[in-house]
Amino acid sequence: MLKFWRVNLWKAKMEKAEANGATCFSCEDDFKYATLDAILSATTGKTAAAVENAISEIARSDPVVDEYGGATFHLRSLPICDAVTYLFQSIGDTVSLPPTLTYIYQQYLRWTPTFNKHYKTAVDTVNQMKFLTEAPDIQRALRKELLGVVTDGSEGRPVTFDEMMSPEKTPYLEAVVAEILRLSIVAGGSTRQTTQQIDFLGHTIPAGTMLVYLSGLACFNASVENEERLRSFDSKRTETLQKNGPGSRELWKTPTDQFEPERWINVDSATGKKTFDPKAGFSFPFGFGLRACPGKQLAMLELKIYIATLNLAFFLDRTPQELSSHRAGMKLSRFPLQAYVSPKPWNSASAMAS
Repeated sequence: MLKFWRVNLWKAKMEKAEANGATCFSCEDDFKYATLDAILSATTGKTAAAVENAISEIARSDPVVDEYGGATFHLRSLPICDAVTYLFQSIGDTVSLPPTLTYIYQQYLRWTPTFNKHYKTAVDTVNQMKFLTEAPDIQRALRKELLGVVTDGSEGRPVTFDEMMSPEKTPYLEAVVAEILRLSIVAGGSTRQTTQQIDFLGHTIPAGTMLVYLSGLACFNASVENEERLRSFDSKRTETLQKNGPGSRELWKTPTDQFEPERWINVDSATGKKTFDPKAGFSFPFGFGLRACPGKQLAMLELKIYIATLNLAFFLDRTPQELSSHRAGMKLSRFPLQAYVSPKPWNSASAMAS
């Protein structure tokens, strides 16, 4: 039931926000509560009841509502939450921890946005909500697909592992996840060190050189709009790369700054069947090669379950323009500076609007 944490938390927050005249609320701190519960459950078999505490605190407090209708909750946290946060903020890179504490520390940094300067994450969970909030038709299309997959027809429960392990049944969910990861650019690049001298696009690179690959920028530029400039390097590429590009991927045909899950979908002209194409274009959110993120598959599964559960529970209504900026900060990873959501029931007027 850990995947269902935000459904109950968000219901409580939205009810209290609306009671105080707000139209949306900040969700940035919500990650802290669930993160602690999830990692303690995985490592010790028990949670800290951080989510339950947050919900009870919401009932006893009133949010601060700004001039644009955005509510911010300042909740008292459990002593254990403060203690763990203080402990992790005090840990330096040279400190050695027992294996269990090391795992908890890494997971806390991975899932808590803007935690500290060492924050790392496989996915930007806040950006998921920002992109979907601005795309009501995509939310409706995703829900329609998911309702056909949830075997018992229930909209009020988390989806299961088995339901999320069938890409042929949920091609649109796969496409939504891939597009969110492509646009979020959580990790702007990666580094590699050469072990021997290499020749690359006409340049000789000595052994021991640290190379920085700006994968986010490169993937954004890998479009037909930039094809002429990209092809200017063909004389220095191998014949295979000239023909297909790395991994036989094609250049993006539509603007890369648009949230468009359909770019990942192939439609059979004869049957109309839709399939997800993981190599539709250039996107490497988890890195690439032998040293790509080893937790990719787990992160993808978590993200699919997370998005599917919230999509079945809520329609994410638009938030005021002043609170929906895509401005981002950068520590070790990229994170949004504003994180407001307005979850509504699927039978609400905004959700039913065409």
